[in-house]
Amino acid sequence: MSDSLHSPSPVDRAGGFAGRAPNRQPPDKPNHRATADHGAEPAADAVELSAAPVRRLLRERVLACTREALGVQAAAHPTGPVFAEAVDSEPLSTFLGRLLSAQHQLAVQMHQTDRVVLAGAFAAGAAETIELLGEPSFATVEAALAGYAERTGVAVARG
Repeated sequence: MSDSLHSPSPVDRAGGFAGRAPNRQPPDKPNHRATADHGAEPAADAVELSAAPVRRLLRERVLACTREALGVQAAAHPTGPVFAEAVDSEPLSTFLGRLLSAQHQLAVQMHQTDRVVLAGAFAAGAAETIELLGEPSFATVEAALAGYAERTGVAVARG
């Protein structure tokens, strides 16, 4: 006589929904993205960010680093100067012009216009952006750093 209590199949979860047994692994599925020589090397995942979110974060981090470098109280200027921006569609030169203008407005309020201090704040903000967003932000941040150096004459290196 067969005893149904010794069945090797997993027991249904509470609520009547079937599930996997805790220590069971699903069988390996073949990789359909095999390389050209039909090897088993899996395809690498790639993430691409459009320039707009990278620019938005870059602007926020550069201005935060600028306020910190200049000693501006965050309560007095929580977000920096506000501009009507079309970050999603504006060219890099326009974006950099607005960002430089915001940096200079903060600097003038503190009676400090040292280009080296502002360049250091820009570099620190760029490094924070890359740290937060990782490799997908490299191209956008590198272009912004090059544009910054071209406009100001002060070379900044990614931190």
